[in-house]
Amino acid sequence: MDFVLIYVVNSKTMKDIDNYTSSVIGISEEILMERAGLKVFEKIKKIIVEKGKERESIHIVIVCGCGNNAADGIVVARLLRIAGYKADIMLISDELNDMAKKQLAIAKKVGVNVEHHVEYDEYGIIVDSIFGIGLSREITGKYKEEIERINEASAIVVSVDIPSGIDANDGKIKGVAIEADYTVTFGINKQGMVLYPGCEFVGELEIADIGFPYIAIDYACNKNKKGFSSILSKEIYKEYLPIRRNNSNKGSYGRVLVIAGSKEMSGACYLSANAAYRAGAGLVKVITDEENRIILQSMLAEAIIGTYDYKDVENSEGLGKFQKQFDEDLEKSSSIVIGPGMGNNIVTKKILMYVFKNAKQPIVVDADAINVLDDELKANFPKQVIMTPHVKEMANYLNKPIEFVKDNMLDITDYMKEFIDGKEHILVLKDARTLVFDRNSRYINVSGNNGMSTGGSGDVLSGVIAAFLAEGLSCKQAGMMGVYVHGLAGDSFYNENNAYSLLAKDIIEALKSVL
Repeated sequence: MDFVLIYVVNSKTMKDIDNYTSSVIGISEEILMERAGLKVFEKIKKIIVEKGKERESIHIVIVCGCGNNAADGIVVARLLRIAGYKADIMLISDELNDMAKKQLAIAKKVGVNVEHHVEYDEYGIIVDSIFGIGLSREITGKYKEEIERINEASAIVVSVDIPSGIDANDGKIKGVAIEADYTVTFGINKQGMVLYPGCEFVGELEIADIGFPYIAIDYACNKNKKGFSSILSKEIYKEYLPIRRNNSNKGSYGRVLVIAGSKEMSGACYLSANAAYRAGAGLVKVITDEENRIILQSMLAEAIIGTYDYKDVENSEGLGKFQKQFDEDLEKSSSIVIGPGMGNNIVTKKILMYVFKNAKQPIVVDADAINVLDDELKANFPKQVIMTPHVKEMANYLNKPIEFVKDNMLDITDYMKEFIDGKEHILVLKDARTLVFDRNSRYINVSGNNGMSTGGSGDVLSGVIAAFLAEGLSCKQAGMMGVYVHGLAGDSFYNENNAYSLLAKDIIEALKSVL
């Protein structure tokens, strides 16, 4: 069983798709540009109808830079003028490339008015055709001033391909960016419009088919192995949920072993175990510090509770008195969660090493289990591991500043070869957009919201992933499905309530309706 994915690409891959389509397939640049302009033109017409306006009552300005994105915009202006709309071109620069010059000459012949300065509040729609996906420098001078003036205007803003100022590769803002109400992008979505902060500038997105053949997309993505990412759509994910059969029992859906919590830290193991049950696990056993037994038995009656004595484990050869029972639990479990709330201490390290050396099933390594990883533990990573750090934990793992992780999010596995080269090792890097990596691919999760930035949310995720593992998904499938379903549960609460009040237990509760 494998996932059907949707590509999002960086600027180089998109340019290779474009070039292959024109130079190898033979669909000319002019034809692609005409189709692109037509899609934006149709979107503008639709917006005008939806706003209840008449074509005669709305004035449109297409603001152009100097490259092919400007040429696209000039095509839009021509199509609007021919169709009877009041449309002006506003040129920020006269230093147009050859394609833009050619399109401008055609537009003038059909009566399009060209300006070099306008008052944006005199227009009902502003079309942003300033910079395309190739932008790599900081925006300054006249361009910066025009973008700031557009953002201050009251008009509807439609961006052509990408809001000007967003880096198409990583979503960073090049000093300033258009705050679009609508964006029409061509052929395939861009990474920079999926990642933060770029995605916040896009508005309502339309991905317009302008005729790029699949063979061109396939060629460019194979050529640029790191030039694209994948996302999983809501429609597709349903097909990959573990099947619930009528003729089944609790043993049919696996047994999750949650090794979590420490003295005065019972919440993490409760949240992880509860989430595993809610995500469909047949049985969940919690192993935690002895002091958590009574509170866990009262909070989660469904879970089986096993405990250890911290001092006994700390001072014993091996794991002390609880090692025999622990061996039985390892033998019986289908998947393991280790780390939430355990603390950064010698006992966590000893138990983690024991798990690494003795477990045969997939392991979700989370929270404090990540924090205690040293060279010895890293050298003993077992075959099937899903590691789930947030940005700070990732920085600690790499011994780098948090800013380094944030600046290198898409390529972070380049700096952890000892982990990601494992055949079934999956990295789930948690942030505003959670990323899932294996050694060959990168997945961007698009579900979730800022209300999920709350204590315990990661503990819930560990339980959801472990449940999917126990129910038979591979490490890659469980990681991808886990973050997506976890985010959908957060969105379910957000849509019915608000972001401020979202608690980790609300995510667990929302799993009922999401699944």
